Amino acid sequence: MTDGLIIRQPYADQIMNGEKRIEYRKKKLPDDKRFIDVYVLSEGHVLGTVSFDNCFDNENGYSWHIRRHSKFPEPKRYIHPKGARVWIRGVVMNGKN
Repeated sequence: MTDGLIIRQPYADQIMNGEKRIEYRKKKLPDDKRFIDVYVLSEGHVLGTVSFDNCFDNENGYSWHIRRHSKFPEPKRYIHPKGARVWIRGVVMNGKN
């Protein structure tokens, strides 16, 4: 199962289109999320996958550097668990893992 990262618009589309190469966050990138593909989740859809390689400290938090991205031809709906989250473990798309 693949985990997913929630990213708001328009930033999610910018990442999927290759326009945005760094994701800025208040928290450090978890070590177990480096160099693996994670789903990009936005507005109830999975847009594709992204992987991060480095995470650097900056004055406002951290910058997560995008190693690669892969956009799905069509966004896929996913089942969003209750509660506000940043990461979703084991994303379920259209009733399937």
